[in-house]
Amino acid sequence: MKTNVDKLKILDLNRRFHDEVEADNYDERMGVNHSILEVRNTVLELESVLGRPLPAKGRVVDLGAGTGNISIKLALDGRFEKVTAVDISSKSLQVLESTALKHGVEVETIVSDMQKLPFETNSLDLVVGCAFLHHLPDPVAFMLEVRRVLKPEAPFIIIGEPSYFGAAVTNMVKFPLVLINRLRNSFSRERLFHWEHDQIDVHTFSHDDIAEIFNNNFKEIRVCSEGFAEPVIDQAALVPLRHVLPDYLPLRVIFSVIRKVARFTDYLIFNPLLPASMKVTLKISGSS
Repeated sequence: MKTNVDKLKILDLNRRFHDEVEADNYDERMGVNHSILEVRNTVLELESVLGRPLPAKGRVVDLGAGTGNISIKLALDGRFEKVTAVDISSKSLQVLESTALKHGVEVETIVSDMQKLPFETNSLDLVVGCAFLHHLPDPVAFMLEVRRVLKPEAPFIIIGEPSYFGAAVTNMVKFPLVLINRLRNSFSRERLFHWEHDQIDVHTFSHDDIAEIFNNNFKEIRVCSEGFAEPVIDQAALVPLRHVLPDYLPLRVIFSVIRKVARFTDYLIFNPLLPASMKVTLKISGSS
């Protein structure tokens, strides 16, 4: 985990990246859908990280919600009285609102850089988030804000965060594609928004980092490590290729098949055999 980063620069680049690059096509590129099966699978995943059933009512907030992969599914699940999505990208939240309307559910959206969370102290029954903590300038200060807004004993669940080892492997594998893309951009006449990935994906987390962020401020901490083939192949190859290749249906199908094969390989081989320190994805839960 990095320290002493340029907070204002990181926030501005993340806002621009998700507004100008990601929002319009993220769901389609990533194969996001909100079927009954996917809603159920998401709830089961969150409950497996938490180690118990999700709260049966109250208000849940999805932090770093993006286009609503988690928050829309929780709204469709129907157990919560209010679902709120928070993100720095107004464009992503506009996509979320359109998707929620299509599925006939209501999700409140709030644009915020999340440096100070826009909620009263002790007001939330559950906080969730997917693959967002590593984008923030100061994860330690952010989690103090999460503790402030959670009701006493209320849980948080964060999934999809990159481990230090996993990020190192991913960066090594994707380096040739990154180099090709930089050369392509240097000869391009288009006025594109250019960025470096380490300015968007700011942090990776070791288990010592997780202890620093969570152990002193929360209780009942659970850390789950999983995945190797799928996240490495997806982040090192498929994500860079999606940015440069045409968005054709046959390519989307091929990428989807590759991800499913890699996921099955993780389930069958890497998750049972690799030590936790060598797995790529971190999931963390705890309570205030």
